[in-house]
Amino acid sequence: MQAVSPSTPVRTAQHPLTREVFGTLLVLQGRLVDLLDRELESACGIGLGEFLVLHHLDSAPEGRVRLSELADAALVSRSALSRRVDRLVEAEWVVRRGCPTDRRGTYAVITEAGRTVARRAEPVVVATLDGALGSRLTPEELRQLGNLLAKALEGVDASD
Repeated sequence: MQAVSPSTPVRTAQHPLTREVFGTLLVLQGRLVDLLDRELESACGIGLGEFLVLHHLDSAPEGRVRLSELADAALVSRSALSRRVDRLVEAEWVVRRGCPTDRRGTYAVITEAGRTVARRAEPVVVATLDGALGSRLTPEELRQLGNLLAKALEGVDASD
């Protein structure tokens, strides 16, 4: 990332709605995260962060993912992921395993108990999102929103 000095010109949004839409996306994301966190904690005793790790592992071939890849998928730093995995290991929902081809690499592997928690939590996530979004948007609007967000994401991915 390039450092910004006081003499570096600041780029501003070309479209007047860009900042407004970005603000709305931030608020929506924050509220959805809070809502999902509360619902998962109430129903399953886990937070959204733990669910995301368990869900990703449950969906992975052989139920295992390298910790470095898991951090990217869970959208957290490696140190934050390490703390999250520590909690899941303590709960016996995940185990750590060394990588047979790279002594420095470590896998997170979901246990059967972890699979049970992930699969019990998934309907809570779906119901919560359906209630928050599906109660306000028609199926066609949801499809359009998904398409628009995917298109916007392509622009962000292209700038990497």
